Amino acid sequence: IGYYEATASERTYNGTNVVAITDFVFAGVFVGDEVSADGDGILSSPNAGTYTQVDATHLILKGKDKDWYSADYDMVIKNVPLAQPVVISEAEPAIEIKADDVVYRGSEFTVTAEITNNFDYNDGLPLAEEISMTVENARMKEGSAVTKEGNQYSAVFVAADDMTAETMTVSVNVLDAAANYCPLA
Repeated sequence: IGYYEATASERTYNGTNVVAITDFVFAGVFVGDEVSADGDGILSSPNAGTYTQVDATHLILKGKDKDWYSADYDMVIKNVPLAQPVVISEAEPAIEIKADDVVYRGSEFTVTAEITNNFDYNDGLPLAEEISMTVENARMKEGSAVTKEGNQYSAVFVAADDMTAETMTVSVNVLDAAANYCPLA
């Protein structure tokens, strides 16, 4: 038997290109027979976005007439159209910030932010220029910028010389331009 279309579940970005197929509709099924399948859909990319087709695999038949049909669990059916586009939404980043506990007026210090929900897929993380880092009562060191190594982002700041500044508040966020992560509210 052939195929007609599939329905896949939307989800949040997780670093993989796999979605759940919740209804795979076969072509060539006898009129009146009730048989379809659930399985895995392989998207063309692991990135957040909208997809209109999948490669289907790991199909498990369902329906009252499933015993009259068979499907090879390991076969991959290429370019199956989706009944409705499936949306992989951007993930909210889990960010841990590290900085010195004590910083003296006018001195340099480094702020490091780690996106901990990187799903072991660093290629899907924001680029260095898609991260915003600010520190109240400090400025980014002249000529420096946010840098990225793996799932960690760093920048060098210079503390203010202002004698009234007693605290510094660090803010880190993902910019709208990032592909797979959304800005924190």
